[in-house]
Amino acid sequence: MPLSERNIMKPPVIEIIWPGLAAGLFWGLSILGLEAVFALEKLEGSWLELLFSFSVGGAFMGALAAGTGALTGMQLRSYPYRSAFQSTLMIWGISVLGGATASWINPERYHLNGAELLSGGFKAALLGAILGWILSRYKEKPGAATGLE
Repeated sequence: MPLSERNIMKPPVIEIIWPGLAAGLFWGLSILGLEAVFALEKLEGSWLELLFSFSVGGAFMGALAAGTGALTGMQLRSYPYRSAFQSTLMIWGISVLGGATASWINPERYHLNGAELLSGGFKAALLGAILGWILSRYKEKPGAATGLE
């Protein structure tokens, strides 16, 4: 099939941000709940501060993951789970590389922690699963040309 006949339109980022915000908000609250139940890491601050931080941070990460998937041309409608996992794990990998670079530049201040790396990978995979689930059920408005085919 010639390139001109393919539907290569990428989804508008604004249209795909809403499912990302919803997934991220749910993800942030899920992570806060897991942290409260299992005490995986020491949380600092009151529960109201933590609720706000995890909600806003989760919504930001979900929107970033969905926006990254949309901007890199991932097939969000055809393969929502695969695209969501690729997007979230790509963001996690970039974060790990940034931390490794900071550790290399200033090892006294920054250091890699294997347990936190593994925990972050599982958290990124959980966000990918939630985002994939929401994207698989996301319905655009009738007649709207979103490019999510």
